[in-house]
Amino acid sequence: FLDLLRGHPVADAGEIPTLAPLRGAALRHGATIVESFAARARTFAWTIVSGAPVRAVTIAVGGEQWVERIDTLRGSLGSGTVRGSANAGALLRALERDLWEPIAPWLPEGAGDRVTVVPHGALLFLPFSSLVDPEGKYLVERFTIDYAPSIAALDALDAKAASGNVAAGGCLAIGNPALAPAGPGSFPLQALPGAEAEASFAAEALGRGPSDLLVGAGATEAVVKSLAPSRAWIHFATHGVLRDDDPLESALLLAPSPGAGAAGDGRLTAREILDLPLRARLVTLSACESGLGRVTGEGML
Repeated sequence: FLDLLRGHPVADAGEIPTLAPLRGAALRHGATIVESFAARARTFAWTIVSGAPVRAVTIAVGGEQWVERIDTLRGSLGSGTVRGSANAGALLRALERDLWEPIAPWLPEGAGDRVTVVPHGALLFLPFSSLVDPEGKYLVERFTIDYAPSIAALDALDAKAASGNVAAGGCLAIGNPALAPAGPGSFPLQALPGAEAEASFAAEALGRGPSDLLVGAGATEAVVKSLAPSRAWIHFATHGVLRDDDPLESALLLAPSPGAGAAGDGRLTAREILDLPLRARLVTLSACESGLGRVTGEGML
């Protein structure tokens, strides 16, 4: 049904998804799954838990309204003012009331229980963890929240983890690389000393097994490519470049590798990442705005 709503082709009735695989995915994932579909005038939301009925609600807020409200929220969060912070708090409370409270009766009650959100449309830009409940608490204080582009993708990742084809341990932490000089017409990017401290902390906290901390001129694209496939935890704290016109050319910025040509230009692109034989359990992209992109029927690019 979700595939039909999103416009995916369905050849015959035998290919239409059933509830059993969805419940199976929830069981393998070990979490409550919350999926949404934002239509023009209203939003549909489902909660999926293994061994329980799939619950569905209709929310009287549509896609265009979410765009307006989330754009206003992001503007308030980015204002850097006390008034902006106060406005953001009120907006986060209102969003929780309209979006989260309708499904609250079917969510887990244990502190820290895991909830996986599969958002749609403008909701891809919403930090669900920051929504404020009636008691004034952020949802991250009540739940462990993670995200997935689809239940099918989530199930594929869980299957990969269960297969054992993941690195046993080791951390690769990259922070504040020494970037190549800005080219003509490019905006010069500042150094990130806080990101360097962040990467150092990540390397220490996740250093079960071989641990490498790459900072400054040592955080080259060539070294990152050589070490990443063998690490279970990879943490990037650097600048990112978003290319809406060509999403696969979006890049994490690293130190250039002298003499390596285009393959070591310091731009680790999405296209290059697709070719890396990664076996990591977790990869973190920490940047000012690392959760952006062009929204399509397939999610965010």
